[in-house]
Amino acid sequence: NEEADALVKSAACGGPHSPSILFEVLYAPSVPMDSLEVMAINQVKLGEDPYDWRTPFVKHLETGWLPKDEADAKRLQFRAT
Repeated sequence: NEEADALVKSAACGGPHSPSILFEVLYAPSVPMDSLEVMAINQVKLGEDPYDWRTPFVKHLETGWLPKDEADAKRLQFRAT
């Protein structure tokens, strides 16, 4: 991490760089922009998809809902805080 931090600081300040740090400045994208495909994401409102792992947390935090199973209820309460 120290090496990465030094590299970020060096790049951010725009000052002289250590001779051991090699980098290249790109003035154009390295991937042709017309070849990029954007993945479609199904945007379901948070807490509405029953198969989303976050749904029980959202229900609990918004309404205080808990699962019927006592162990699951305790686990949810612990993890939601």
